[in-house]
Amino acid sequence: MDRVITDFVKALRNVNVQASPAETIDAVAAVDVVGYSNRELLKQSLSIVLSKTPEEKTQFDICFDNFFKEDIEPLRKKQNSRLTNQSPSFIESDLGKQLQEDSQAEVMLAIEKAAA
Repeated sequence: MDRVITDFVKALRNVNVQASPAETIDAVAAVDVVGYSNRELLKQSLSIVLSKTPEEKTQFDICFDNFFKEDIEPLRKKQNSRLTNQSPSFIESDLGKQLQEDSQAEVMLAIEKAAA
């Protein structure tokens, strides 16, 4: 699961944009399709997936601009390399890695998927 997107969803939830675990999975899938290189396309794609009402769209725009102040691709590479460097090799399960990384959104998605 893409750590940048799950962190962004956490930020959205903090500003009262209701993004469900299923919508988070859809957001990750959208990023897999559009990538990070085109900022405006990324913003539009995530807005479609994660915000529903006009009020949420306004909050989404503000949150996106604040969250992605830096260039997106270096931010993603930085976070992914930090995670790779900190993860001990003896943890093999995805859930174990998510727990170690303190990735609450990813753990919640794993729990929902297991329950289904």
